[in-house]
Amino acid sequence: MAINFTETRQFTKAEKTYDEVLCLYRQLAEDNPAVYELKLAGTLMNAGGFYHDTQRFSESERAFQESLPIIKRLAQVDPAVYESYVALALNNVATLYRDTQRLDEAEKVYLEALALYRQLSKTNPAVHEPALAVTLNNLGKLYRAKQQIAEAQKAFQEVKEIRQRVAERQ
Repeated sequence: MAINFTETRQFTKAEKTYDEVLCLYRQLAEDNPAVYELKLAGTLMNAGGFYHDTQRFSESERAFQESLPIIKRLAQVDPAVYESYVALALNNVATLYRDTQRLDEAEKVYLEALALYRQLSKTNPAVHEPALAVTLNNLGKLYRAKQQIAEAQKAFQEVKEIRQRVAERQ
């Protein structure tokens, strides 16, 4: 529901919905973590994206930072299921850092996400290579912002190669 409010630019309703849902999921996750922790983490990631998109970067960071330990804990228990969530969460955190000019922190987190996506792409390229390309593209933008042109070009070239492979599979 909050995503629908965001898409229709009803930001006050979106924020109120996120607050209500997060309150509910926090309580449910406390009582039954096996069922509700992933829902809590996912809602936190969506809320973080909402706050990022509405230029409320401190709220975005708080939401992302609350979700990341949950997702990492789930990935320790079942990496096959949850490592892709960790990689996505890291990519979101890194993009926030990039957009708030914390470029060195962003690079470190992008590289962590990239390592996970590379590993995931080895076992299931059809599923994970598109996300790998997104993270590489984001890293290329970061390198361009840092005036590291050779690194940016290398990242963008790999994005092009991945996208060509993905297109050939379709």
